Amino acid sequence: MSRTRRIVAELTGLSEASAESLLAQCGGELKTAVVAQRLGIPPEQARERLSQHGGHLRQLSRHAGHLRAALAPDDN
Repeated sequence: MSRTRRIVAELTGLSEASAESLLAQCGGELKTAVVAQRLGIPPEQARERLSQHGGHLRQLSRHAGHLRAALAPDDN
């Protein structure tokens, strides 16, 4: 999980310790953790938002402009 933790920390601006805690709350789901943090919503809502956009961060970011800043061009 250390790679996932580092990615979440990088995409959200959280410390690695905070990213690890967030991942635990999100069942270890990287995309859920990023969306939950960036949109300030609970993991359940983050999963729902991801599901509405086919599970793709890039598609969701098109509809949530402030999420876009967190995503590298090739993330998905």
